[in-house]
Amino acid sequence: MSRPMAVFGLETEHSIYPRWDLMGGPLKNTGETHRVVDSIVESAFQLPEIMGPQHIVTFGRQMSAHRLQWLHNGSRFYNDIGAPELSLPECWRPDTLVAYDQAGIRIMRMAVARAEQELGYEVDIYRKNTDGHGHTYGCHENYCVAARLHDELTKGPVPKTTQHVLATFLIVRSLLTGAGKVGIEDHGDMRAAFQLTQRMDFVNTFMSGDTTIARPLINTRDEGHADKTQFNRLHYIIGDANMCQVPTYLKVGLTALLLSLLEEAGRATYVLPTFYLGASEYPKIAQRVSWDVSMEHRFPVIMTRRQGQDRKDEMSAAEILHQFLIRLELYVRERSFDTAEERVVYADVVARAHEALEHLRSGRVRKLYGTLDWPTKYILLDEYLKRRGRTWDEAARDDGLRRRMRSYVDLAYGSIKEEGGTYWNLLRTGVIRTIVGEDAIARAVMEPPEGRAALRTALVDTYLDAVRGMDWNKVMLSGPNRTWTIKLPDPKESLTPEHRRFLATHPTLRDLNLRLRGARRKEE
Repeated sequence: MSRPMAVFGLETEHSIYPRWDLMGGPLKNTGETHRVVDSIVESAFQLPEIMGPQHIVTFGRQMSAHRLQWLHNGSRFYNDIGAPELSLPECWRPDTLVAYDQAGIRIMRMAVARAEQELGYEVDIYRKNTDGHGHTYGCHENYCVAARLHDELTKGPVPKTTQHVLATFLIVRSLLTGAGKVGIEDHGDMRAAFQLTQRMDFVNTFMSGDTTIARPLINTRDEGHADKTQFNRLHYIIGDANMCQVPTYLKVGLTALLLSLLEEAGRATYVLPTFYLGASEYPKIAQRVSWDVSMEHRFPVIMTRRQGQDRKDEMSAAEILHQFLIRLELYVRERSFDTAEERVVYADVVARAHEALEHLRSGRVRKLYGTLDWPTKYILLDEYLKRRGRTWDEAARDDGLRRRMRSYVDLAYGSIKEEGGTYWNLLRTGVIRTIVGEDAIARAVMEPPEGRAALRTALVDTYLDAVRGMDWNKVMLSGPNRTWTIKLPDPKESLTPEHRRFLATHPTLRDLNLRLRGARRKEE
């Protein structure tokens, strides 16, 4: 049985604005906020298009769907402190994750529509990372890495070279993956009309286990949801939530490749750039990169060699990212993949990243209209200003103009609802460049991807009446005399044809547990 190079997922918080909230800002009534969000979340579990009719009947009888939190496609959907958050199932390829990310938008839209009927008023819901008033919503990324690499990246009082490599990459990849934003937040008198990312304004430390007060480039959270002697979960919290498919594809694909390269660094040589400044300076660098739309600023870097002598240099963010792409392209050629399809996908990720970066380095931002989020927003805003006879310099100085620009693009572009949503208008007219088609997205609304998510869902389907709880790495099933915890410790485990045939016999919980453990030992 082939095993994937990487396993990853996204957790996306969404911001809500009930139509009666005339101030247009976050809800001030915390109780009402949670009522709205609970209604949205619980609505998803009552829709047969998402859960299937049998799940609705059984879960409704046993426990509240909101407590259960798991959708049939393997996602987790819940109220995260007043925001509806959807965590995607574990995916094995970046194109698969794109399909589930787009399915998540569709699930959210259907859930909101049903909740509006119960609430009696309309709810606007947006995929964005800030409201422009200092409040931010996360889009967290999760990558399954070897336990050894996780320790190397998250532990130690003094930052290691590997940590600098990862942090540098996560900053410069935003040239391709940033969602774009009007203005600057929480930085005193700093003024700018536009920047590349939404979340970099909120980075305030190099490394931390926190996700709210301290927002780090490297998060040290130690929740593996797996056998921690072998795997752990690298949790990255400062990425943007994207509407376009291509930046999501590049975001997870390039990051997964770099982490795989770092895992194999014991035998693979690499020459990669890192910022030649102390770790405490990295948050300022991240913000400087985001604010520099022209990409002209140059940073001191050191070409970090796995073997050999380091070399100091000075590069722009685009040049730094170019160095990463060169090495990742070579890594795809060198690496042994279990399937030809996986090699093709990752080669495509690097090729698309090269193409997009070359357009940016050559000043051809308009070539990326409909491909990447921030260039698409930037061009929409440029045309908006021209129609009104205004300039970018004026927008940098005029708070009122920036507020109108923010309403025009940050809200309309990030709307989950299709009616009046700028992104959806561009998609309908063929402007948006896609990675996956309608069939893949429609399947992802209901069906889990291959891998552990499919096995988890198959167990629930088979023993629906016995389900008493579940998590990413286990399903609790109630038998005649005891509750069995069926452990799923391997994120790269798969629902095999043998599993399907065995589950079709509806074995006892004891036999099920023995069979899964035996199959795991045999594979090891």
